[in-house]
Amino acid sequence: MTEKMYPTIDSCAGRSNALLIDPVTNDDVRELAARMDRRFDAVDRRFDAVDVRFTAVALRFDSVERAMHSRFESVDERFGDMTGHFDRVYGWLEKFEQERVVSNELAKRLDRRQEEMAATLMRLDRQQEETTVTLVRLDRRQEDTTATLTRMAETLQRFSDQQAMMLRALRRLEARG
Repeated sequence: MTEKMYPTIDSCAGRSNALLIDPVTNDDVRELAARMDRRFDAVDRRFDAVDVRFTAVALRFDSVERAMHSRFESVDERFGDMTGHFDRVYGWLEKFEQERVVSNELAKRLDRRQEEMAATLMRLDRQQEETTVTLVRLDRRQEDTTATLTRMAETLQRFSDQQAMMLRALRRLEARG
């Protein structure tokens, strides 16, 4: 059985030009995707909490609106349905303002996370490029080693042929002698 000998990354440890880089594996990519999923799940939970808060605020605004309506019945008689409309519009505008503030904060957070993810992806791209360069370098070393082993096998074969020839010549000499 012929055993193939290839250089390993560990065999390069004593060399100053050895480049030891952990390759990016599918497990690393899965781990990064899982981490991203967990972060997005946390963002989803925050949105759910914000929705609950909006509901509570909406209920509070409705109760405030009912209280104001009961206190200003005399004004409502003079101005008719206008007050109710203005109150509702004001409530909606307040809700929209609060939603805008919350949405802006969430958008800022998402932007920061997106920038972090972009930086992480750029680092992964660089690592992939470095790994590719290392693999090319290792392929060249393997080709050089294979060529050296081929030359050594040819030299060994020539030595074996010469030894066999010398053995035959020695036997002929012994047979004559």
